[in-house]
Amino acid sequence: MSRNDDSGSGTVGTERWGFDTGDPIEQLAAADGTLYVGSGRHLHAVSATDGTEQWHAFTNGTSRPAVTAGTVYVGGRKGGLRAIDTVTGEEQWRFETGGPIHGSPTAASGTVYLGSNDDHLYAVDATTGEEQWRFAADGGIATSPTVADGTVYAGGYDDHLYAIDAATGEEQWHLVTDGPVVGSPAVADGTVYAPSEDGTLYVLAATTGEEQWRFETRRNLRSPPAVSGGAVYFGGDDGHLYAVAANSGEERWRFETDLYVRAGPTIAAGTVYVGSHDGHLYAVAANSGEERWRFETDSRVKATPAVAGGSVYVGGTDGTLYALRASDDAALPGDQPSTDRVASEGDESKGLPEDESETGKLDDRDRCRECGGDLSPLDDPAFCPDCGTELN
Repeated sequence: MSRNDDSGSGTVGTERWGFDTGDPIEQLAAADGTLYVGSGRHLHAVSATDGTEQWHAFTNGTSRPAVTAGTVYVGGRKGGLRAIDTVTGEEQWRFETGGPIHGSPTAASGTVYLGSNDDHLYAVDATTGEEQWRFAADGGIATSPTVADGTVYAGGYDDHLYAIDAATGEEQWHLVTDGPVVGSPAVADGTVYAPSEDGTLYVLAATTGEEQWRFETRRNLRSPPAVSGGAVYFGGDDGHLYAVAANSGEERWRFETDLYVRAGPTIAAGTVYVGSHDGHLYAVAANSGEERWRFETDSRVKATPAVAGGSVYVGGTDGTLYALRASDDAALPGDQPSTDRVASEGDESKGLPEDESETGKLDDRDRCRECGGDLSPLDDPAFCPDCGTELN
């Protein structure tokens, strides 16, 4: 269900509209005026202009969608990759895997690359869904594959980052870290930036895997980094958004939130947009780390925000997709008067209401909300070992 709360005032950070999916929003992507939103067991196609639903499709659990050439590709938490027509929502084909798909599939040069918890990285024909090759890892592949210059980079629960030939599936090199690699690597200017749950951002030569430098933090790194303007931006479980020099690892600034930053940052027009488990979307100046504004949702923000057409889109675990003004330019198509949810610009009061804090109204940490599996022996697991549901 869509609601439109916009007042046409043009104030940055105000809500233009909201769409309620009914289930936690894990991932989203924007393409050609449509938002593709993974929520619960469904994929929703929503108009970026006014938040009306165009269609929805059953996916049995949804990874972040990948959109190209009239098709949206999405992986399922129960296993399997689906190719869905962007106009009709009809399934075109399905490719089965032996385990859940946690990361987004990646489409490049007529091939879709995807990792599965069945310990394999796959290459599948984008048109037919036929398997081209598979690579056997030592554990489940957790990240979205990153494809650059004929190489696929992907990390997994076996503490490895792999570099695989995109055409043949042959391993080129691998890196062993001291923790699972669940945040998708970024590749820019011949360099790979890979976060690990050992708290380190590893920076490697793309062709050889030789380490160039590393940046260490105090807690797990699960946030996919973004590289822009000579800096790499990433979040950590210590609650910080970091900006470090892309060529040296020198810290430029850090911005503090009140809880985990596991969503990937998005950079647009000199602003870094990032969500936190403290329930806020933050807009931060890319060059200085100064807060420009924040928007409070009713839940954790786990999905990487999308920016398009003067708006920033973000989803929460309360099931609501929010469209917010990213700039104070003239009114956008579909704008109407805003009645609530104005962002606080530079407000220093962070955090959730008491019943939404880390110890408040959250999922039972001892049991998986999807399958009821016992989690008590595990130390802050990212995914349920039984069904693959993301927990944090």
